Amino acid sequence: MGKTSTFHHLDSARQQRLLDKLSRLEALSGCPTGNVNETAAAAAAMTRVMLEYQIEKVDLDAPLSAADENPEVVDELVYPVASHNGFPVWKTQILSALADVNHCISYTSSWPVYFLWTRRTSSHLRLIGTHQDIDNARRLFFFCVQEVERLAKEWGTGETVKRRNDFKRGAAAGIADRVIEERDLVLREERDRDRDRSSAALELFDRKNRAARAFAAERGVYFRPERPQRVYHDAYDAGYRVGGNLDLSRGSRAALPETGTARA
Repeated sequence: MGKTSTFHHLDSARQQRLLDKLSRLEALSGCPTGNVNETAAAAAAMTRVMLEYQIEKVDLDAPLSAADENPEVVDELVYPVASHNGFPVWKTQILSALADVNHCISYTSSWPVYFLWTRRTSSHLRLIGTHQDIDNARRLFFFCVQEVERLAKEWGTGETVKRRNDFKRGAAAGIADRVIEERDLVLREERDRDRDRSSAALELFDRKNRAARAFAAERGVYFRPERPQRVYHDAYDAGYRVGGNLDLSRGSRAALPETGTARA
């Protein structure tokens, strides 16, 4: 990859390669949701195209700008309304994976609320990262939640709430594993391609990750390991297979709710 600063200074072959990535991302973004057996491949493809486009775009503008040298990190809500029932593990697992892929950190903030003689806990899901990275992660998160709910409803007709929830946990694990695997593969390919020089894109990704971690540390964000829970393995495995093939191709266009709720 060259180090020219504008698109018009590139040779025609490199211009076409960047335009092809944009066209492919646009095509994936506009695809309708596939059936329940079309999962991992579409999720992996969307992750790959988004990362490859980011890498290409960053390297066109190398060296890094002053803004890229010190990414502006913010802390934003995922849902605009607090939950009084907490958040299920399957939702936090999906959000954690999507945050990781988008150079963000996800966490839950909780505080006590008193109603007459009762005490309740209110919670918010939050993301730390640049505004654009948070927007990308949040959009795909809402899409994934919607799809997992739909798939669980289709699978779980007549099933108990516990078994439907185990299905959702399996689906969330399948989505998380495939997205992370594809991210790692793209980054490994970029490192192999740039053995003789440093990649501006990988350098920027590293700066964003470090900035998000520093921001979280300054605000005292800490992470507790999740307690293992017993699950119905057939329900979990069915969810994992479906989640691993979930069509995330429309995720980048998912609308962000203006006044959403944080239902479990």
